[in-house]
Amino acid sequence: MPNWAYTNVTVKGTKKEVHNVVKLGLVNSNIPENQIPDDLTAAFNLLLELGKTKVGQKEDAPEKNDWEKEIVGVTLENGVTMQTFFPMPDSYILYDTTNHPNSAPDEVLAEQEALGAIGWYDYNLKYLGTKWNADLENLTLNIAEGKDEARITFRLETAWGMPDRFFARLTEQFHDIVLVCEGTEESCAYFVVVVFKDGEGFDYADLSKEWNDMCDEWHNKREALKKEGKTEDEIDEEVGEYIEDTNMYEKLDLKYEKAVEEIQLDTDLETLETK
Repeated sequence: MPNWAYTNVTVKGTKKEVHNVVKLGLVNSNIPENQIPDDLTAAFNLLLELGKTKVGQKEDAPEKNDWEKEIVGVTLENGVTMQTFFPMPDSYILYDTTNHPNSAPDEVLAEQEALGAIGWYDYNLKYLGTKWNADLENLTLNIAEGKDEARITFRLETAWGMPDRFFARLTEQFHDIVLVCEGTEESCAYFVVVVFKDGEGFDYADLSKEWNDMCDEWHNKREALKKEGKTEDEIDEEVGEYIEDTNMYEKLDLKYEKAVEEIQLDTDLETLETK
């Protein structure tokens, strides 16, 4: 299994441009354009209700194990994911050229070669920036009062790193939006704040050293308690008290909040929030 990367994302822009982002997800979920509400809130609620993602349709072969079943078609499954906005082409779902390189007809291989990725693995790395598709968790809409501004927030859990290509593609397609991404990785490899605009990602704050120092301090405390012969329950309790007493997370939060304040100034987004 991979190390998991966690990214909290804020998509900010004008109400019209944020509506266009929502509309893209609805169109790719097979909602006719004439049925998409002009009102941003109504359109967003429709996306939550009817947002879909392409998936492979399995052959009904109960005598086989799940992994042995062949893909016999492509269908839409409920749930808003990165590929709700940028669907994977059918050929990558129907023909697993990642694990079986010669399993597709020549015309399919030619199509995939034209896209610069042979198989779903290459495709996801090239067009999402990570190995697998992922749900947009805790998907929320906020509309600023008294100004032409809206934001969508969500959380992503992806393999090994931030899905930077997905973020870049959104800002390539919608030039009046900005994505602010707070990213961490479970092995404490990094803790960064990145802004995406016009297809480019800009590092605004790299808090990886502070994050790693905090993880080391937490780990060393656990190891010291183990040597004292403490039980796991006792260790969990004492480490929790230690974290609280030393304000470990609060100190890092303050540095993160300072970075966000700097982003507010640099991007002129007065109400920027990513937490």
